[in-house]
Amino acid sequence: MDLDPIDELEYKAELAYVQLGVAEELGWPIGFLAAYVVNLRWQWPWYLCVPLAIAIYFVVRYQYAKKEAAAEDAHHRAAKLGKYVEPYQDPDSDLDDA
Repeated sequence: MDLDPIDELEYKAELAYVQLGVAEELGWPIGFLAAYVVNLRWQWPWYLCVPLAIAIYFVVRYQYAKKEAAAEDAHHRAAKLGKYVEPYQDPDSDLDDA
């Protein structure tokens, strides 16, 4: 399967988006399981384990969110989409830079 560079960047952006979705879906169970293990092992109170679970979720999710943002930005830059769209200039316009 031979893709042109823009399609390859789009594929990588979609793949990074899917990986981020998996990380978001598994982040909460991993976070709460880790917090539960900490609670059982060191007898932490529940009000310390809940913020720990939230922190673990964001740590698990962070690397994938960063990778997804970079891949999407690279695709948009190559395809001239989003914030990289070049403004339209009418070739028949009589207005010059006057």
